[in-house]
Amino acid sequence: MTSYVHDGLGSRDLEYDVIGETLGASWGAFYGDSKDPVIGYEWAVGTLGAPEGIMDYTEVGLDTRVSKSLSDSDIELEPGVRYYVTVRATSLSGRASNKSSNGFIVDKTAPAKGVVTVAHNILNQTANEVDYTLTWDGFKDLESEIRGYEFCLGYIKDVCSTAPTNTGLILQGTVQHFTPADLSTPFYGIVIATNKAGLKTTVSSDAIKTDFTPPIAGTVIDGVGKDLDYINDSVALVTTWSGFTDPQSGIEKCRLTIIEEGPTGPFLVLRSTVIKANGSIPHKFILIPGIKYVATVECRNPDGFKTSVSSNGVTCDKTPPITGKIFHGTDRNSDIRYQSSTNALSVHWSPGSDPQSGVKEYLVAVGTGPDRDDVRGFATVDMATDVQIVNLTMNSGSTYYATLEVVNNAGLRSSVSSSGVRVDATPPIISKVNLQSSDTVPGFIGPGDYLNGNWNTYDDESDIDFTEYCIGTTTGGCQVEDMRRMPENQTRVTCSECKVKHKHTYFMTIRVWNKAGLFNLATTEGVTVDLTPPTGGEVVLNPPYMPCLETCSLRATVSGFIDEESGIKDCEFIVKTSNGTIVTPAQTTTSQDHILAANLTLTHGESYNIVVACLNSLDVRSMEVDSSPVRIDNTPPEKGLVIISPDSNHDIRHQHTGCHFLNTTLRVYWTGFHDDESNIAGFRVAIGRAPLGADIIPYKDLKIDSEAKFELSQQYGLSQGDTIFVTVEATNRAGLITKVSSQPTRLLSDTDNNLLNQQDFLCVNL
Repeated sequence: MTSYVHDGLGSRDLEYDVIGETLGASWGAFYGDSKDPVIGYEWAVGTLGAPEGIMDYTEVGLDTRVSKSLSDSDIELEPGVRYYVTVRATSLSGRASNKSSNGFIVDKTAPAKGVVTVAHNILNQTANEVDYTLTWDGFKDLESEIRGYEFCLGYIKDVCSTAPTNTGLILQGTVQHFTPADLSTPFYGIVIATNKAGLKTTVSSDAIKTDFTPPIAGTVIDGVGKDLDYINDSVALVTTWSGFTDPQSGIEKCRLTIIEEGPTGPFLVLRSTVIKANGSIPHKFILIPGIKYVATVECRNPDGFKTSVSSNGVTCDKTPPITGKIFHGTDRNSDIRYQSSTNALSVHWSPGSDPQSGVKEYLVAVGTGPDRDDVRGFATVDMATDVQIVNLTMNSGSTYYATLEVVNNAGLRSSVSSSGVRVDATPPIISKVNLQSSDTVPGFIGPGDYLNGNWNTYDDESDIDFTEYCIGTTTGGCQVEDMRRMPENQTRVTCSECKVKHKHTYFMTIRVWNKAGLFNLATTEGVTVDLTPPTGGEVVLNPPYMPCLETCSLRATVSGFIDEESGIKDCEFIVKTSNGTIVTPAQTTTSQDHILAANLTLTHGESYNIVVACLNSLDVRSMEVDSSPVRIDNTPPEKGLVIISPDSNHDIRHQHTGCHFLNTTLRVYWTGFHDDESNIAGFRVAIGRAPLGADIIPYKDLKIDSEAKFELSQQYGLSQGDTIFVTVEATNRAGLITKVSSQPTRLLSDTDNNLLNQQDFLCVNL
């Protein structure tokens, strides 16, 4: 009984030989009966119908596994031809039985290469998730045919980076949700074709470099050059786009669509075919008021990544805006009728409105009448609601009008004009302004006075609007009272609240406004405040002693009475005793440095004062100042004793010397002179030939000394035997005099030997 026969030496039956260098076979043992067992095997190789066409039967004994190297033989196996191994078993009785394999084919070549192409489908542009579909064709294998295909993606040519997927004999496959690890790295679509001999052919597509970055978004506007939010129905809608670029792969194509957004929802108005990456297109469809139109431009690169940009939309508005009112001036709560400027105009207005598209801007013009712009043409002020228009040429006395034009965002306009303003370029006239001062002393005020001002003003063009005043300590200053507005038509004011200060000078400034807004300023002369009396001075009464035998006069010098502010007007004085008894009533003197009180009868032994007070120019009186006293002394000094005394011993004894040597020093001594009222002021001494005489030596002032010496010589015309008298004149402080002469003294010659020897100076009974 025959068994199986396998081609090849493997554990399994060889169907294809991919090497072609060795013939091999294995088989199971053939079984006979016990009386006729198998005693040997032979094997041969051939083709169908010719079992020994390649190799004749060859005995192998009882081996069931055999091989033959083709390199040692002349056997050549042709690729694509099926070869069979036939095993013949012979039994002991000589009977034989054959068994052939199912055959094998020699196939040493892999399948022929085909062509692989890759297409992609973007699943999620944001996450860069893409499906890649590989399609292939042209793979062939004439020997063993194609058994199946696998596909994958790989960063290196012919090397899979994704797991291979088996498609059997289907010529297409998809790698789903693939995103390269590095978006800039190219990759390949790879197909592996396997023939039935197990040989493989790997083919890669062209490098796949996907541009995962969508085009750079440009701008899409409704309009040309400027994006419009609103448009009126009289103009065509224009869509403009620009700036769409793709630096990596370029723009493949763009598409434009327009939708209208209304109460019923969006509605497609236009779907354009392919457009350029930059351009502008006017549209011919009719615009519906109140409807918003939105344009969208979508651009894609060659790999299908897209960028889409929409305009912010434009709404159709066919109704013009609503205007407010326009007024002159800067105060939003008033409309002025006059102004002073001839080159500028200030106006303000209540805001306009537009329920559909809103107000876009305001334009203002100036003219000589309503709705005219012959002075200044219309110019935009954007969304301001006030403006000052400058560099105008306007004439004083003329009226000018401002016209406001309101423009909505759809370009529709409405206008309104002001009621006009009259130009007055001249300020008010101030004909007089005074700050009242003292009636007697211009420029000063004293205690109890207020600052009183008055003025005269007029304006013939636009009339006086109002007047302001202030009080200050400098010209034009307002340090004391800030500018305060006066009630209408009032032309005088008393500043009772002003707290004036001594020695401060005050000014009043008025500011007068006309109704055109011009003002004029004027400041008064300064008024100085003098709240203090003159400063007390000094009164000196000379001499301190004087006689007053019948009538007399007192003379005093005055100094130090000063009033630096308003000055000294005059002074008053009285004469009084030391115990305060007033001797004379108050008298006025205009002299500020001396006082004379004449025809006075004054008492001996009494002291008197002159009391002085001065008034400043505002009649503020100073404190009274007493002079130094003067004492009345009507009696001369009491007489004393006068002697010619050679030494002090004679003074003590009051002993007079009756003789004196000619040409020697004469010593005079006196005592006993006194004055109880005014004391002794001084002494004078003279020498004469008779009592109280002064014909030899005239009076010599010796102050209050009690002795004196004289050198008697012949130069005074004296000679031996002459008799002389010394006279002492005592004067008290009241100027009264008492004269006393000495006893006579005879002059002797200094050569009288008897007298010299005897040293006797005593002369008696002369």
